[in-house]
Formats: sequence, structure tokens, C-alpha cells
Amino acid sequence: MRSILTLCLALFIIGPASALVAPHPKTTTKKPAKKINLRGSKAVARKQNEVADREHLTRITNKKQLQRFIKDGIVVPLPENLFVKIDPKLPEEYRYCLPCTRDFLNDMGQKHFLELRRPIYVNSAVRTIARQKELRRINGNAGPINGPYRTSHLTASTVDIAKGEEAEWFRDYLGPLKTRDRIAVAEEFNQKVFHVMIFKSYCDKKVKNKKPKVKAKVRAKKIFSK
Repeated sequence: MRSILTLCLALFIIGPASALVAPHPKTTTKKPAKKINLRGSKAVARKQNEVADREHLTRITNKKQLQRFIKDGIVVPLPENLFVKIDPKLPEEYRYCLPCTRDFLNDMGQKHFLELRRPIYVNSAVRTIARQKELRRINGNAGPINGPYRTSHLTASTVDIAKGEEAEWFRDYLGPLKTRDRIAVAEEFNQKVFHVMIFKSYCDKKVKNKKPKVKAKVRAKKIFSK
């Protein structure tokens, strides 16, 4: 009789206590976002030339032609500001690009600065055919000047952006733009840069989604007041 009473008392004590224990929550594993391959290849080089032909971009032959393009406003100076810096080793006469490429650099540079508090660095921009020939004599990584794989630097649409500790940030930023066919990217490893060609569709999309100027001014004030 005493053992029965003891058992009942134990069940009375254990039962309510166990009811207070919350069930173990189901764990859901979130799949990591698929990384987009940005490594350079012949396919990427071919794509750049196909876009250059489709957009009727001129391959600049020499300094004389480049100076004429500068005078006519076809190419413009690279941005150099709080968000974008230029490698001091880049000669002054080659610090130019197409207007759309300049817009891209300002956009990316601003976002990079706001998130990481550091500017981006441009190592290379427009090149003439004559300049590319010189580079090929001293740099085995420099692209050809003829054929389906020739360098897109000749069109002034392309820049090389230095990569360092923040390489993953660049991959996350550039990958979606590549997927949406706004740019072509070749991540280089012999030289630590991202070789980026900006398509006209990048700026066409910007114009389509452009906000009123008043709002843009307010946003700019907020950025510089931080």
C-alpha cells in the first residue's frame, strides 16, 4: 500500500513539471545564396567584344584619336572624389572612360564607401591600340588587340578595380549586375583586380528608374552630413 502511494505521489510531481517543458523547436537550415562565377575566361572576353560591336563602340587607335574623343566629350575624366580614387601609377592621358562607366564607378564607389568607409581604386581605364601594344611587351596578362578576345579597354567602357580584403564585397555587388546583363566581369588573380566592362543597358536602366532631382539632392546632403 505504501509503495502505491509513493508511486502516485511521484507521478503527481513529475507530471506537471514535464508539462512546463517547451517542445524543441524545429530547426530550418537556410540555403546559402549561390555564388556567381566572375572568373575571367575566353567566353567573357568574347562576350565583351560582342557587346562592343552591338553597341557600335570604337576601338581607339592612338593618342590623337583619344584627344579628339576627349575634346568632343565622347570620353570623360574618371571620377576622383571621396568614393573613387585613381592609382597614381596610371598616366594622366589614360584617366578617361565613357560617361556610363563614370556613372557606374560613382554608384559603386558611393555604396562601397557607405558600407566599408573606404573608397574604391581604379587601376586602369581607356587604352589605345598603341598603348596596349606597349603593355603586351611588358605584361603577359595584357589582352590582344585583334580578334574575338581583344581587350575591351580600347573602347573606354572598361575599368580595372583593385581588390583586397573586400574582394567578397565586390563579388556580391558585381554578380547580380552581371546576371542582369548590365556588365561583364573578369576577376583576375595574376593581377588583383576586377576587370569590368559597363554596358549601355546599365545607364539606360538608371534613366528609366531616375528619381526627381529634389529627392536626389536631399539624399546627397544626408550622405555628406554623416
